[in-house]
Amino acid sequence: MTRAILSALEPSADALAAGLLSEAARRGAPWESDGVAGLRAREAGFSGACEPERYAVMGLMQSLRALPAFLALRRRLLALAAARPPDVFVGIDAPDFHLPLSRRLRARGIACVQYVSPTVWAWREGRVADVVAGVDLVLCLFPFEPAYYENRGVASVFVGHPLADRLEAAEDRTPLRAALGWPVGVPYVVLAPGSRPQEIRRHAPLFLAAAAEVHRRSGARFVLAAPQGRSTDGWRDEARRSGLPPEAFEVRTGTARLLAAADAALLKSGTVTLEATLVGCPSVVAYRTGGLNASFVLARGFRTPYIALPNILAGRPIVPEFLQSLVRPGILAGALLSLLRPDVNGAVRRALLETAKPLRRGADARAWEAIDAHLAARGGTR
Repeated sequence: MTRAILSALEPSADALAAGLLSEAARRGAPWESDGVAGLRAREAGFSGACEPERYAVMGLMQSLRALPAFLALRRRLLALAAARPPDVFVGIDAPDFHLPLSRRLRARGIACVQYVSPTVWAWREGRVADVVAGVDLVLCLFPFEPAYYENRGVASVFVGHPLADRLEAAEDRTPLRAALGWPVGVPYVVLAPGSRPQEIRRHAPLFLAAAAEVHRRSGARFVLAAPQGRSTDGWRDEARRSGLPPEAFEVRTGTARLLAAADAALLKSGTVTLEATLVGCPSVVAYRTGGLNASFVLARGFRTPYIALPNILAGRPIVPEFLQSLVRPGILAGALLSLLRPDVNGAVRRALLETAKPLRRGADARAWEAIDAHLAARGGTR
């Protein structure tokens, strides 16, 4: 039996851990797992510490405040590996935490896997050297990522994106809209300003002001995609203050199903833009961050010409995107109004669906197979 230490510090990482464990069980080769993960991994058989979202932080200042907790977790995982060395350590996403830890575990002869490549294609390309030093195998979610590891002495495999295996566009959106109670002939736009408090503070007022302008000019209605488990109190008052009448605004959960039914969306840059791509929802993508975080990112070298995942995947601007000072209500409203034109909307929808195709590869199975093959090449389990 494969003994694995898993480290999944955020909900998205927890889902990947659950996929690996479920696939191992499906193959009749369940893993003996320890480490830290969340509720989904626990449901899939994970037997380590279940600490959902405890380590989910964002931004420079928030990361600094969380540093003592991360140092304590690193000591705990190192002690766990020393007490009973695993066959494999799988660090899922969070490369700034996992790569230094992997380097120390690898020095002890433990196979180390980084599941989700660092975004070396976007910024801090120098992290490739950290991956080479600390990792035996990188499981990549996007097809262009393995190129960064070629001829560098570290194996990498494009496994596809697990979200792509679960989300796809409906050929007919009418039943989806009917289930949501959306009337025929009225355009609906999803607003997703973010899930973390600082993202919501920066984006929500601008998104709602843009929505109010679009409603005045087109009659479109808006649905705010609220994060699961977070309070929705105050959103309607905030929308009213922005100029959106009550009949043109609602709050719902379940972002993916809303995007699948909507005509368009206004989204904060991030994973939600991938969800929109997979279900074929034309979107305007925006991101604004605080002064310290912005300076930090720019100082470390931001490389990609795009911030929206569909544009990065396609290598061209499929959806409009705006960053920092360009995130203004008038600009966002103009881009949304253009997307609501039937000819533009249809063309963007088709381009998104074409972009999504290469990501559907059965990621859970491919990830498990890559790890299993790597361990077999090393001589099997302990």
